[in-house]
Amino acid sequence: MTRILALILQVPEVGGAEKQLLEIGKYFKSARNQQVVFVFIKRSDSKSLLPLIEEEGIDYRILNLPLQTHFLPFSILRLSFFFLTHRITHVIAFLELPGLISAIAGRLAGIKTHIWGIRSSKFNIQKGKLFNWALKRSNYLVCNSDIGRKEFSQFLPISQKFNNKLLVIPNAVPLAQCELPISNRKEGEKQIAMVANFKQPKDYLGLMKVFKLLNKMEPDSFHLHLIGRGTERILIDYPEFSDLTPLISSTGYVKDVSHYLIGNKIEVGILMSHFEGQPNAILDFMKCGIPVVASDLEGIREVISEENKSYLFPNDQYQLIASAIQDLSTDPKLRASLIKANYKKLSDHHNAFEIGSRYQLLLEN
Repeated sequence: MTRILALILQVPEVGGAEKQLLEIGKYFKSARNQQVVFVFIKRSDSKSLLPLIEEEGIDYRILNLPLQTHFLPFSILRLSFFFLTHRITHVIAFLELPGLISAIAGRLAGIKTHIWGIRSSKFNIQKGKLFNWALKRSNYLVCNSDIGRKEFSQFLPISQKFNNKLLVIPNAVPLAQCELPISNRKEGEKQIAMVANFKQPKDYLGLMKVFKLLNKMEPDSFHLHLIGRGTERILIDYPEFSDLTPLISSTGYVKDVSHYLIGNKIEVGILMSHFEGQPNAILDFMKCGIPVVASDLEGIREVISEENKSYLFPNDQYQLIASAIQDLSTDPKLRASLIKANYKKLSDHHNAFEIGSRYQLLLEN
């Protein structure tokens, strides 16, 4: 029987989980020549993920299921009917609600394997019968970080806490696109960037305070790039920083973040956040040969190289963060050493082909 793999997400917007499931879809279609279909359980105003899926020649469906609690049984039945009519044999679902609904629907439809991808270190889960049923009907629960595994295990019944269903598979990076760019920086230019959508748990207010300090330390020497959905609103929401407007580029959503970072000669990557699982932004910086200054969070420590860990700080240490950015921007030898260490860590632990192979093994088992 032909394997048909359904990849389940909530909405067709580009985010960390969505980018990762796209990498898995690309692996199964290209490396394994398998039939793949993306299934979105809800519509959204933004459909930024769809062009990326279409570029890979992967099919998709938007079901727009009602997700209110009292409608969930209907949504489960409708998704089950979709699995049956489209002859779906295996399912990988990312995030809490898509995982819950598809696990139960998959059992009703006779799905062979269901993998529930847990993509954070904080979870919006309501315990109850549906959640327990979904846990039992998932063959594997896959976190992308050790901190995510530890936090999610608290939601599991005692009988399931230490079984082999709860695994860690890191985020994937397509190494064929990795490059260590040759620096052709012009004297005096100091380009820095944060890649993150403008929403919680990202600490854009803290970032703006850091950038104000940087501008006092070296007036008009730094240019800050804010990359992600909603970043166009930052100076509207934080008018106290409006004097910095000429030194800030707020891009909104960017289709190819790596191309933007390399093309704009970003020298220091920043990620300030209150919690993280395994942030794709850090992987993007490492892939593009950009050293990182970031919040000192367990999820970030898992990803970054040992050499770069000394540039992780508590969010409220604005002066230390500003000084670290300044040091990296003025020391090319230091940047080069961190770039080399980060790239090795990336190659050793986040090779997209190797990550895809690990999901392949789960489906085969």
